[in-house]
Amino acid sequence: MRRVVIGILLIPGALGAAWLTGHGNELAVAAPMRDQAASARLTRMFEGRFAAQPEPTPEGALDAIDRVSCRVSAPELGAQALYVEEGYRHGSRGPFSQRLYVFDGRSREQARMREYTFVDPSSLRGLCEHPGRVTLSPAEVTERLGCAIDLRWKGDHFEGVTRGHECRTVLNGAHHTKRTLDVRDGALTLREQGVDTRGDVVWGVGAMPLRFDRVRE
Repeated sequence: MRRVVIGILLIPGALGAAWLTGHGNELAVAAPMRDQAASARLTRMFEGRFAAQPEPTPEGALDAIDRVSCRVSAPELGAQALYVEEGYRHGSRGPFSQRLYVFDGRSREQARMREYTFVDPSSLRGLCEHPGRVTLSPAEVTERLGCAIDLRWKGDHFEGVTRGHECRTVLNGAHHTKRTLDVRDGALTLREQGVDTRGDVVWGVGAMPLRFDRVRE
């Protein structure tokens, strides 16, 4: 099967491959405590094992993507934090993406998902396969500035989108990334597009959203 970088972290660089972006990063800073109702709900919906099968392309079928996330402790960043890995099902080189997501409750119906990369991702590889809670500090992560997604509860699911033009990417001549996210019990769906300085979509045009379905264990 042909492999492409694609996922809730990558479509084709989402949630923004650090080796392609190179912009919008700074050392993490501590976040104030907020109402945790919506953030706790989102954390539960994101946690666990998921799998996605990308749509075939004219060149052929694409490899399935496995995604696993588990809780970690990051008290200086927020009360709700998840470590996330994604990798190709038939790959042998380990995960292609590792991220920290911190969920801040903005109200009982709204939350913000902030994204971080790791200073030393190799030291955390396979974290979710081992029991025990890991504590991460701001010095160990770098926030992807401008890439936070604000999510709102819509009766039975969350919907969210990035704001502004600061979620930077240089992939295929793009200036920034626009992401939309739909979070339901049992499924996470992401659409990502690269937009240039004129506002034209330069990648992701007509692409189907990528849906991750929960794997029942």
